[in-house]
Amino acid sequence: MKFAENLNEYLDSHDISNYRIYKDTGLSDSLIGYWRKGQKQPTLENLVILCDYLNVSIDYLVGNISTKEEKLLHYYRCLSPEKKDEIDTYMNNSAIDT
Repeated sequence: MKFAENLNEYLDSHDISNYRIYKDTGLSDSLIGYWRKGQKQPTLENLVILCDYLNVSIDYLVGNISTKEEKLLHYYRCLSPEKKDEIDTYMNNSAIDT
C-alpha cells in the first residue's frame, strides 16, 4: 500500500489529476484510479512511464526513500557536472571520516 499512499500524496500535493496523466502519457484513467486505491500495482513499464512523467524516482513512489531524500536526489540531478563532482568528493571524504 505504500505505493498508493505515495502516489496519492504526490498527485494531491501537485494538483495532478488522473485525467491529466492519461492525456499526457496515455496511461488509462481508470488504471490510475486502481493504483490510487491500492487495488492494483503498475507493471514495471507503466511505473517507469509514470515516474518519468512525474519526474520522481521509482524508489520514491514505491516507498524505498523518503520525501526528503527524493528532494535531495532531485536537487542533485539539477546540478551541473562540476557541482556534482564537488558534492561527490565531499560525500566521499565525509564517508571516510565516519
